[in-house]
Amino acid sequence: MNDFVKPKISLGLAVFFLVLLLLVFVATPVQLAWGMWGLAVTELIILAAAIIPALLYKWDLKEVFPLDVPSPRQITGVCILWFGSYVAVTAVSSIIIYFFPQGLWEVSRYITELFRSTPFPVTLFIAAVMPAVCEEALHRGLIQYTFGTQKKWVLVLAMGLIFGLFHLDPYRFLGTAILGAVMTYIMAETNNLVLPMLFHLINNSFSTFATFVNDPTTTAEAVGMPLASVGAFLIFTAVTPFLFVIGTRFLKSKGANKQNGKKEILAAAVAALILILIGLAVSAAA
Repeated sequence: MNDFVKPKISLGLAVFFLVLLLLVFVATPVQLAWGMWGLAVTELIILAAAIIPALLYKWDLKEVFPLDVPSPRQITGVCILWFGSYVAVTAVSSIIIYFFPQGLWEVSRYITELFRSTPFPVTLFIAAVMPAVCEEALHRGLIQYTFGTQKKWVLVLAMGLIFGLFHLDPYRFLGTAILGAVMTYIMAETNNLVLPMLFHLINNSFSTFATFVNDPTTTAEAVGMPLASVGAFLIFTAVTPFLFVIGTRFLKSKGANKQNGKKEILAAAVAALILILIGLAVSAAA
């Protein structure tokens, strides 16, 4: 008897909501009790939530978790896309800091205390390497696999939203949603889980390093963001659309880049102009 279960979005969403329940009722108490080691346990729970359903549904693990050696060209594309995403998330964070400095400071203080509770190599492994593997296996692996052949923009938007909700933090929701959307796009373009894992590793490694070099005694008042600075960040974010176009071209083959090349550049120019105008308007309002 063939008890193979066909991949469906409903199955992926069911796993996601189960993971959210585990994060709230199991992982959170474990992290409060064990600190960074509790975070390591959390990542293992997430990895199990990715692998066990795939085994139960009798899905081909090579299809759910496609792992291939990336080319240097693709690695370069991932690095460019990460930098573009970092610029965009920084601008978003500046807006959130402007409106909610106290809330974001409390989140940052908790993360700083958590990360500094273990030596840097241990923290780097738990906070960067493990999430890159475990969380990507769940999101860009199992959950994205259940979306099947959805339109790319629907997939990117939905998976970005899911990744933002996954972090259970209203102050970091938009930033993590942007990162999730970009990693989903990378996976959709390449069908190689190694590449979003690399993106995730770069991002979390940078954040971990920044946590160790920043001043842990910074007060909530000190992290406030002047409106003029928000405008400056938005203007600088005008480079992001072009970085996305360049990064995407490195992901694709040279032949594929010949299609819609002028349209992509034009769209990037329009998006950059809009960001500059918004940034100037915000700066003028300041």
